[in-house]
Amino acid sequence: MNTCPKCNKPLVCENDGTDLIEKQRRDKTGSFWACSRYPECTFIHKEPRSSRPAPSGDYRELAQAIAQAIKELIEAIRTSPR
Repeated sequence: MNTCPKCNKPLVCENDGTDLIEKQRRDKTGSFWACSRYPECTFIHKEPRSSRPAPSGDYRELAQAIAQAIKELIEAIRTSPR
């Protein structure tokens, strides 16, 4: 039986009581837990957004630098001779 990595409680399907298994996604949301009887049962368990870690300061600084570079590029295009 799989258990929650944070609280060690068993992870079971709320619909039929079978084990949940970890599934991997190819997008930025990462993994999630789904019923082992999929596709017969489509129950999934996701962590609430508030419990997911916030991006570190490095990402915020990078996003700010990218935004500033875009602003400067737009301004350079606007002021360039045509």
